[in-house]
Amino acid sequence: TDPVHRPPQTTVRADNLAYVIYTSGSTGIPKGVAISHRQIVHSTSAQYAVERPWPEAFLMPISFSFDASAVGIFWTLTAGGCVVLPEDGAHRDAEQLRALIARYGITHIDCTPSLYDLILGTDAGPVRSLRCVQVGGEVCPPELVRRHRRLLPDCVFENNYGPTEATIWSTTNVLYPDSALPVGTVPIGHAIPGARAYLLDASLSRVARGECGEVYVGGDGVARGYLGRPALTAERF
Repeated sequence: TDPVHRPPQTTVRADNLAYVIYTSGSTGIPKGVAISHRQIVHSTSAQYAVERPWPEAFLMPISFSFDASAVGIFWTLTAGGCVVLPEDGAHRDAEQLRALIARYGITHIDCTPSLYDLILGTDAGPVRSLRCVQVGGEVCPPELVRRHRRLLPDCVFENNYGPTEATIWSTTNVLYPDSALPVGTVPIGHAIPGARAYLLDASLSRVARGECGEVYVGGDGVARGYLGRPALTAERF
């Protein structure tokens, strides 16, 4: 009955717009992807549903203009952790990022494989506080996974995939300290909780096992569409 502890009152509904992220994808023409509160809740809830450590200190070496920044913001803050933001110009400076990891005891980081390659380096001393590393946005080289395991044997490694249109991530391949290392390419794994992923041919039929196809994503993370682009939304969604 104490009013201090009553839930805050709000008129925001699950389908209201939460944010718009502009992405060019493969077209080179920027288009705004409209994400609702329902979709960011889905994405954040899936972080908790996948078994690995919760973030205590999350380093975010990416710009707010990239949707992956929402991982650090919503997952970390709802878990009661802190988000560490590099100073302007330090996002691509591996030595400055390594120094921040050491200074703040960073437990989690999310970035591209190429940036993590520079951050990890060949000496794990400054980054030994890491407990979970998430990479995405590029093809992940197997050598990076092997070096990660050698230098940080107790740290979880994730290779995630997902277009902005499906709210940050759609599939994940979680490599725990006792998981087998990939022999060839590093897979993007399986659909996250609340999402679906299909491999389809040109007629939108599922391809046979071992055949090539195009990835289609469904589920709770699929965005409302492109802001002010109804024709393109109808085509792509």
